[in-house]
Formats: sequence, C-alpha cells, structure tokens
Amino acid sequence: MRVMFLSTSMGMGGADKQLLSAAQLMHAQGHDVCIVSLTELGPMGLEARSQGIRTESLDMRRGVPDPRGLIRLIRLVRAWKPDVLHSHMIHANLMARAVRLFARVPVMVSTIHNIYEGGPLWMAAYRISNGLVDHMTIISEAAANRFVNDRIVPRELLTCVPNGVDTERFQRLDRLFIPERTIATPAIRKHHCFLRHAGVDGNGWIKVTISDSIIDGLQSRGSRVGQPCHLHRRGFTREKQQAIARRMHGKVD
Repeated sequence: MRVMFLSTSMGMGGADKQLLSAAQLMHAQGHDVCIVSLTELGPMGLEARSQGIRTESLDMRRGVPDPRGLIRLIRLVRAWKPDVLHSHMIHANLMARAVRLFARVPVMVSTIHNIYEGGPLWMAAYRISNGLVDHMTIISEAAANRFVNDRIVPRELLTCVPNGVDTERFQRLDRLFIPERTIATPAIRKHHCFLRHAGVDGNGWIKVTISDSIIDGLQSRGSRVGQPCHLHRRGFTREKQQAIARRMHGKVD
C-alpha cells in the first residue's frame, strides 16, 4: 500500500512525532511511505529521510499563503499516486482536501491534534470541506466532544485515537532517578495552568525541560503569584534544533 502523510511541519512537535512514528511503523511493515511537509524540514523530517523514508518539503513560509505549494502538492500526488493520503493539523488537512478536487485520492484521512485548531474562519473551512474526506481522527475525547458539539465535524466522521508512546524508548521517571516533582515538557503555552497543575507552592520547586523561548514567561508568572520556579535548561532550544538539522542533513546529503 502507498501511504502519503501530509503535515504542516516536520520539526520537533508532538504531532510531528506521532506522524513520524506511524510512518516508521508502516515503512517497517513493507508499505511504500512518503512524508510531505508544508514547511521546511526540521529534525524529524530529516530523521525520516535518513531512515530511507521518502520525505519532501513544499517549502512554504509560515503564515504566508502560497498557491505554488498547492500546485506542487497536486503534482506530487498525481505522480506518486498514493492509495491513502493522511493529513495532520489544520493547514495540511485543508490543503489535502483541496488536492482532492484536482487529483485522484482513493482514501483520505484527516487528523486533528488539538482541542482548538483555529478561529471561526478555520472551523468554517472544516465544515465546508468535510465532504471531501473519508474519515477523521482526533487525539482525545475532550477534543472530539468540542468539535462535535460545535458542529464542526459530524460524529459519524470522527474516531478518537489517543497519541501513542513508544514504551521501549521512554522510561518511567523513577527509573531515571529524577526527583518526584520534576516535570519534563517540550512546550508550555498557558503558564498559569502549568504552575497550578505542577503543584508548586512556596516551599516547593520544579525542574523543567523546556525551550528557552518559554522560560521568561514562566519565571514572570511564577513571581507574580508567589510561586518560585527554578528552571533547568535541558530542552531543545532553537539553536540545538538547528544543529541537529544540520548534522542530520549532512548525513543524508
């Protein structure tokens, strides 16, 4: 079976990782797999390519609509002739549906990776184009209920498929001798929610595996609510991501 995965990005995000894991599994099972990223390939895209998985980029700039990207994707779909086109995240989901107007795609699946994927116009685009997709998956029941209750996606079109975790790769915290209150996270968008659920109090502390771009927000928020945060920079900073990308790109070139 020929399966094309279409993603908004292939950098270091959670959705990118889920897509990469699925592509690796299907590739190992003998299926023909192609990954296409709307934006420039990041570390996960280059990792897929280094493992022999065909990986392409449409080289679209973030936040800049470019019809040339759609044209390139249509040509790629026509040439590669996938049996299944599986798209991930809203920009890729909508672009995949547009492709179906111009190229034959036997089966199309869209995956929603968040309880909130955009404003009213984006949700209207989902509603209008639902007839172009065969099925949709979503990562949680809470997200599914939101999309169904708001009449964005019909219940019969939607299946909840929780994110998977490779238990051979990720170990329990107690096996790594990390303090009980240590929290590891690649990105934190709602600082107050994080601090509340982390259970930090005046006598406590947290250690965070985090990107530098989030640290200032956490520190300022913590100081305002009287919750001290001692942050340990061990995550993927932008510089580290670029270094990984350059190193992996050198291997495949």
